[in-house]
Amino acid sequence: MGIANPCCAHRGASGLAPENTMAAMKRALAFPFVEWIELDVQLSKDGVPVVIHDDTVDRTTDRKGRVADFTAAELQAMDAGSRFSPAFRGEPVPTLEQVLELTAGECRLDIGTEAYAGGPAPHPPPFRPPESARRKSSARCSACPCPP
Repeated sequence: MGIANPCCAHRGASGLAPENTMAAMKRALAFPFVEWIELDVQLSKDGVPVVIHDDTVDRTTDRKGRVADFTAAELQAMDAGSRFSPAFRGEPVPTLEQVLELTAGECRLDIGTEAYAGGPAPHPPPFRPPESARRKSSARCSACPCPP
């Protein structure tokens, strides 16, 4: 870390793996020059923060519909990889918690809460990172005032 122009992997390494998936996050972390990962969060039907840019699953998964109309379990059962490449078939829509656990202590995150079709996104419910993430990282996420 500490290069003149810090590198931020947009939606993970989205040129090498399906955007906003665990595969994209893992590939971004494999590059020693990546200091930041930018990702997007929407809320599932059951209020779980999930990592997906659009307010619908149409563009990035094998299903159609609004993210807010599916539970986190339903979103994780979707194929968010095949549209990018058959090599990523079965790659699920990750939860924010999964990404926080993967990236804890490895890089900084730029977490965006995207707008919903019906207007601005509602403020996400209070989210407390998992204990494993709190122990490894002193960074605060940009989406909530949670303590390290």
